[in-house]
Amino acid sequence: MTAQAEAILSYQPDMVGFSVLQATEECSLALAQHIKRSSPKTIVVFGGPQCLRETMGLELIKHAAVDAVAVGEADQTIVELARRLEDIPGRVPCVKGLLIKDGGRILDCGDPRQVENLDDLPFLDFDVFDSRKYDPARFFLNTSRGCVRRCSFCTHILQQRIYRTMSPERVAAEIRHHLVRRPEKYFIEFSDSLINGDVRRLSALSALLAQVRMDRAVARRTWDFGWGGMAIIHPTMTPSLLKAMHRGGCQVLSYGMESASQRIVDGMHKKFRISDAERVIRDTKSAGIKVKVFLMVGFPGETDEDFYLTLRFLERHGGVIDKVAISYCHILKGSFLDARQDAFGIDLRFSPDRRLWLSKDGTNTHALRRQRYAALEKCALRNGIDVERQPHNAIFQFSKEGST
Repeated sequence: MTAQAEAILSYQPDMVGFSVLQATEECSLALAQHIKRSSPKTIVVFGGPQCLRETMGLELIKHAAVDAVAVGEADQTIVELARRLEDIPGRVPCVKGLLIKDGGRILDCGDPRQVENLDDLPFLDFDVFDSRKYDPARFFLNTSRGCVRRCSFCTHILQQRIYRTMSPERVAAEIRHHLVRRPEKYFIEFSDSLINGDVRRLSALSALLAQVRMDRAVARRTWDFGWGGMAIIHPTMTPSLLKAMHRGGCQVLSYGMESASQRIVDGMHKKFRISDAERVIRDTKSAGIKVKVFLMVGFPGETDEDFYLTLRFLERHGGVIDKVAISYCHILKGSFLDARQDAFGIDLRFSPDRRLWLSKDGTNTHALRRQRYAALEKCALRNGIDVERQPHNAIFQFSKEGST
């Protein structure tokens, strides 16, 4: 961590911001400590899903290395904070959307102002980054906020409560902009919670991106570009839509399936039928789009029979699913599972670590979840399905020749 802190401080920043997820909370705090130890006057701001009032925001602001916590969408909050820091260097002002320290107490500055029209946001500026330190082939875009689902294990909807999207024209314009400025890029990774929350928008965007692909090919006479993102299982993912997406450059879709047991899927509030999942992933593959599936082990109430259904699902789709990402069910603070612990039979009394929760009847333990994880991994590999072992590596690598 010392080397990373020194690299950050080499820019002599007045303020350092962290986007904090459940998986990055510990390392973010450790890095913040190193930064504060070396440069006490540098303002450290935490934000992201782990920093809401309903999640860990009120705990994180108490940490000595954290000066402020953004409790929601921080587009306007962080800009206002930076402006006011110029007037009062080294002192954190009370800006809407922040938790700050005021002497010996915590001050809640109120709710942030959200961006109502995402088309009003400026294009991302990658010029300030040293591209040699990042994947030279791809860039990331976020073109929507919120989610149309309310999965019981998730806290993302607490940060972005209203589902909003950029218009297809706005998205296509930004992609054109980046491809002109960075002609070496040939893959766009959409970091939206889902790209198919509005399938009419997705269809229109696919048509626009097909034209971008054609224009790029004519202008450069060189390799194509492609894109991918996360999606929900939904009957509206029809063969015609999927083929249109492929024509627009879609190379991979990552479906948040989690289980092949209808009982468990219903308990997760995912609102799809397993029969639809089977059809959608097969149609996705048939359209020429690679398929990645997210699976979760150990959801409260998951029996051996439920788990067996997921194993069998993987076995049946060995030639369809290209990659699987397996996770453990954690009881995230602020989630529906957390709020309904008794109803779901969750016992957190003996473990402050929410990853190590137990079921009240003793049948669902971390050891059992590890066993099921290993069994799913073996099943996937045995059936020719790649297993994603690094959660941040969300998209396949593609050749410069374009769509596969």
